[in-house]
Amino acid sequence: MGEPPDLVHLDYREPRLRLLLRHHSYAFHALRSALQSASRDARSSAEPQLQSWFYDASEHQLALLEAVLERLARSADGRPLAVLLIPIERDMQRYAREGPDPLSAQLRALAEGSNLRIVNLLPYMAERYRTWSEYRLFCDYHWSRFGNRTAFEHVLDALGDDFYAARSGS
Repeated sequence: MGEPPDLVHLDYREPRLRLLLRHHSYAFHALRSALQSASRDARSSAEPQLQSWFYDASEHQLALLEAVLERLARSADGRPLAVLLIPIERDMQRYAREGPDPLSAQLRALAEGSNLRIVNLLPYMAERYRTWSEYRLFCDYHWSRFGNRTAFEHVLDALGDDFYAARSGS
């Protein structure tokens, strides 16, 4: 892939007042949600494009991701390393409209012949049930028990016994 981009260590520290408000104020969250909603409404068009990193990652973002994964794989010293690609609702909607995502194909090519295993949950979850609500809690976007179970079953199946045997040293 050529030279990896320079990786910069970023230590993001949230301003103390914002941190305090985010952790202890319902009003802060309500105001932030209202502002985000108003901003979305102002930007919306007849057919809004759902941004999905499975489909919309820039070349620079992909190069950074590949560089990080290559470093992780090297630091594992030959031990198997699994990377899960975890979808959200908009990823499933884009998958339903556009089919297979370009991200997983690119990462599979990177992983070929290495200790890196890519497990893409997007096609499995999108094809199993078409509605995201099957996988998440009704109150937010965290996975429900069913969503966790579905992901677990696919990861277990995708990695297979050889991955777990290699990891445990058996």
